[in-house]
Amino acid sequence: MNFRVLAIVLVLLGPSVEVQAGLSVSEQLRQCCSLASRVFDSSCRLASRTFAKVNSAVDPYGPLPIEVQKTVNAVETGDYRKHLGPDASIDQAIETFANYLSEKQPTLPNELMMRAIDIVAGVVGLGVSTPVVLGAGIAILIEDGHDPRFFQTRLTKDAPNGESVTFEIYKLRSMSIDAESAQNGGAQFARAGDSRVTRVGRMIRATRIDELLQFINMIKGDMSLIGPRPERPVLAEKIMKALPHFKLRTKVKAGVTGISASKFDPIGAPRPGDPLFELVKDEKFYTPLKEVPNGAEHAKLKLLGDLLWMVKLTQSPQNIAILVVKTSAKTADTMLKKVGY
Repeated sequence: MNFRVLAIVLVLLGPSVEVQAGLSVSEQLRQCCSLASRVFDSSCRLASRTFAKVNSAVDPYGPLPIEVQKTVNAVETGDYRKHLGPDASIDQAIETFANYLSEKQPTLPNELMMRAIDIVAGVVGLGVSTPVVLGAGIAILIEDGHDPRFFQTRLTKDAPNGESVTFEIYKLRSMSIDAESAQNGGAQFARAGDSRVTRVGRMIRATRIDELLQFINMIKGDMSLIGPRPERPVLAEKIMKALPHFKLRTKVKAGVTGISASKFDPIGAPRPGDPLFELVKDEKFYTPLKEVPNGAEHAKLKLLGDLLWMVKLTQSPQNIAILVVKTSAKTADTMLKKVGY
């Protein structure tokens, strides 16, 4: 049996299937996505206006320091040497953000606004994605006969006393059951051409369908729509030995998507077409990490995007709402392009 074709049909990504209403499933899916997008956009704008009024009454931090603003401009545009000088480097940008964030926290209005957005986006997202999740789950079950659900302990926002906080992340299983057995090397990051990924798994990872169950984590409050992707404690500890500033990521909630997720591929390398794609080949500008788990060599790049988001959380709610919409739209656009829409 051709499981790849079956999986594509089951997750509504294949040929059109006529339904009672006279519209194909593909067309209904597009309409659902369009409706969800409009609801989400309106919710973000309403939350922005509401919390902007609150923010103006609680003495916000004000404009960013000049060096921090230059670094923000460099990361957003990809033109590092224009904004930071001819000797600019990834390490310089990370250090500037880290120094600023060591003294600043996300404003309370921004945190409240993000919680409101998370609840709305979580409920809408879960409702729209349920048929896709069910179809993908059935495809996984048919392929290897095992539970399509996957639960794993991940890190999220630290407790007020600085202690690490973990939660159980919900995903669709994209790897074999024994993917992290001692025989296969234990806990490790996914890497290009990973043999542990199943046939259905390759498809749902490429389209990020395996992440859709995390709308449940959003509703529960474990995660936010935008934020650093959550890491496993054992792997995060190893990365922090080589990159101490990696610890800063847990000053905010883990995210379903984020600036890093939209700019880099699943193994953390810049996507072709991104300004960093060619720039990271310059050894003076960027050096990958050494002595870290497989797949974590580009943790600096992921950290840079995460720190940019954290800096934004110290600023105006209006800007946060706009960034949420843009980042979510970019992630959704990437998913739809993967499936041919």
